[in-house]
Amino acid sequence: MTWLPLRECFDPSPVPDDPSRRALEWVRRAWPSLAGPLGREAVAPKRLDRRGMLTLTVGDQALLPRLRSERAELLKRLRSFLGAEMVSGVRWELGPCPIPAAPPPVRRPRALAPEAAAAAAAISDPSLRERFMAACRGLSGDGGPAPG
Repeated sequence: MTWLPLRECFDPSPVPDDPSRRALEWVRRAWPSLAGPLGREAVAPKRLDRRGMLTLTVGDQALLPRLRSERAELLKRLRSFLGAEMVSGVRWELGPCPIPAAPPPVRRPRALAPEAAAAAAAISDPSLRERFMAACRGLSGDGGPAPG
């Protein structure tokens, strides 16, 4: 049996053991919630140096004045997320900004066929009832019984 260091159990990402690079990866993953409404689409984290200066790529120069006015609030969110010692400041760089990935589509559960719903209602164990309903939804496209 091989034992892994504890930190690898909680963060299996292939980021090297450099705190700045690891922190940058965390910021990139959480960017939609950290950025605020203005920065989600036209701003992306580029680099975090060892002194804690975070460089953000801005795709539209017209956004710079507003971003600068919101610098303190962004720093507050970043420091709260990473810890005050990890982020000393923020600077912007004009350049092509990666297009954010579209959020995954919201999948609505399929409706159960009346026969399956009646059978599910007869199951008293809630856990078993949920598994039964999930199985019925997965058997056919309309949520009814499997074709025979």
